[in-house]
Amino acid sequence: AACRGLGTLHATGRGVPLDHGRAVALFGAACQLGDAPACGNLGVCHEAGWGVPADPARALGLYRQSCDGGDPAGCNALGHLFDAGVGVARDDLRAAALYKQACDGGDANGCHNLGWLYAGARGVPRDEPRAVLLFERACKAGDANGCSAEGWMRALGRGSPKDLARGKALLRMGCKAGHSWGCEREQALDAPAPTVIAPPPPQKKAFRLWPWK
Repeated sequence: AACRGLGTLHATGRGVPLDHGRAVALFGAACQLGDAPACGNLGVCHEAGWGVPADPARALGLYRQSCDGGDPAGCNALGHLFDAGVGVARDDLRAAALYKQACDGGDANGCHNLGWLYAGARGVPRDEPRAVLLFERACKAGDANGCSAEGWMRALGRGSPKDLARGKALLRMGCKAGHSWGCEREQALDAPAPTVIAPPPPQKKAFRLWPWK
């Protein structure tokens, strides 16, 4: 855990010089000792090309190692690769299973991602009420994406009674927390009769929402 913690500081430049090469070495040492979150951190570096050449296949293996070791963030990142078809063939069923595992393990973004699969009937049956509950769970756990998604669904009356005021408030919450899609959807509500669920465009890079540990 000490190696992972120091690696995270170097990976993010918090309190020490930003040094991705040093971070990779520290995460690698911790991962070899069975530190599941460190394997996930190392996967981020391989996916992003930070300190090492970008290698989605290697990232996938490390996210799998992290997930198998009990880190829900690793399961979410692995699900994201299957969802987007990065480093592996796209597989909605596998993505759904991994997002559920992440969500059940406490990863808020995993709940958000699973919600969109239910909203779009991808890998799971369409279930908009369940999607809204998953978005709400993500939002309450601090995931801005979840707030935006919940707001959009409630504003349109999809999966829950239509509540424009609450929907706008949630979209604004997501927007203020840095989720640009929430800003765009709030503005879209002023357009004539918005009815399409319109999920965010697929995020090709799992590492962009990585919760450094």
